[in-house]
Order: sequence, then structure tokens, then C-alpha cells
Amino acid sequence: MSFFRNSEFRKNGLPINNQPGQKGIAMKTRITELFGIDYPIQCGGMLWIAKPELAAAISNTGAMGNLTSGNYGSADELRAAIDRTRTLTKKPFIVNITTMPSIR
Repeated sequence: MSFFRNSEFRKNGLPINNQPGQKGIAMKTRITELFGIDYPIQCGGMLWIAKPELAAAISNTGAMGNLTSGNYGSADELRAAIDRTRTLTKKPFIVNITTMPSIR
């Protein structure tokens, strides 16, 4: 599979992270390198659920957490949620901004 072609080592068909100080299995792909994450997994945009705590928890595992902007009624509320997520994780996360009409 070309998805794993950039992996440095493999064991049982899975790429092994060989970086000093790192543990366990991690995947090295263009996505992981581009976003600075360990696994090419992104949390989808989940209205009412994708809030700072979930986004940070997912990011802290090495995947890409997602903060859904539709959960907030104003720019100030969204900004506060982004700040809260940043206090919960130092790892990358995304903010899903919908272009659909408001559902509120």
C-alpha cells in the first residue's frame, strides 16, 4: 500500500516509530508530517460533541482533534473554546467551520 510507503520500519505489516524517546507504533505519512501528528486520523465534525475536551483528548493521543464551530453562537464563544482547547493540549487540532446555513 502506498499509504505506508514512507514508513522507516515495519513489524507485522505496521510501521514502527523509531524516533528516540518515542514508544509504540506510529505511522509516518505525508499527513502526519504535514500536521505534526503521530497517526493519520482526524476526528470528524460532530455538532454538539466536538468541544474542547474531546478535541484535546484526541489530539493528546497523537491524532487530529476537531473543534466544531457550529457549537458556538458567537465569535467570542468560539474564540473562548479555541483558547480552552489550547490550554488542554499543546498538540495540533483543527477548527471545523461550516458553510451551511445556521441550524440554531
